[in-house]
Amino acid sequence: MLTVTLCRADKRNALSSELIGALAAALDREAANPRLKLCVVRGEGDRAFASGGDLRELSALRSLDEAERMSREFRAVLEKVRHFPVPVIGALNGDALGGGAELALACDIRIAAAHSRLGFLQGKLAISTAWGGGIDLLAAVGVSRGLRMLGRAEILSADRALDWGLVDAVAGSNEPFDDFVAHYVAGYLDRPPQVMRAFKALALESRLGGARADLVALETTHFAQTWVHEDHWRAVEASLGKAGKP
Repeated sequence: MLTVTLCRADKRNALSSELIGALAAALDREAANPRLKLCVVRGEGDRAFASGGDLRELSALRSLDEAERMSREFRAVLEKVRHFPVPVIGALNGDALGGGAELALACDIRIAAAHSRLGFLQGKLAISTAWGGGIDLLAAVGVSRGLRMLGRAEILSADRALDWGLVDAVAGSNEPFDDFVAHYVAGYLDRPPQVMRAFKALALESRLGGARADLVALETTHFAQTWVHEDHWRAVEASLGKAGKP
């Protein structure tokens, strides 16, 4: 499993160009690792997953060309998250706000500490989403709720985010977050890497709006490849052995 930690706790893990570049480099280093089954992205400390873009740095961008270039460059990094070849879990150790919420939504799955919050606050700065997060949000919760979150700059508690399907699990109020994450990911790590890659490929194609024929073809290809893999036959033998015991 690859764990990528956003290490800028003194700035609430604000997404500077340096930090977003480090995230891209970490993903690029491991993307071709054939043994990798899962990636977890989290923030340093317990206050913030990512508090958004680094406003002090980004406020220097004044022209239309500079704004568009930044949008493209940061979105390209979040696309690496979306297209990473194994499932990416955003472990929200704290608040995911603004651009941090866009990064969280770029992940395939989100889990959260009990005190964490999720919100798209871009509207308060009189801007819109920039890195694909608005698109992800509308796809995840629908147009009505998505526009509500965006337009009202509404911040959801972890439990409300769970109710809305934006996170998959929330830690207990007194549960150590590291223990919660370890317990959650354990089930994924029981699967062979080629199976996890097959599931991610299907999920990504579905996320991108692939036609059913393309999804069927992709599923069939991965099924056949995993069927003939020796891991499948070992699992079958183990299952038959258990079934045959009195």
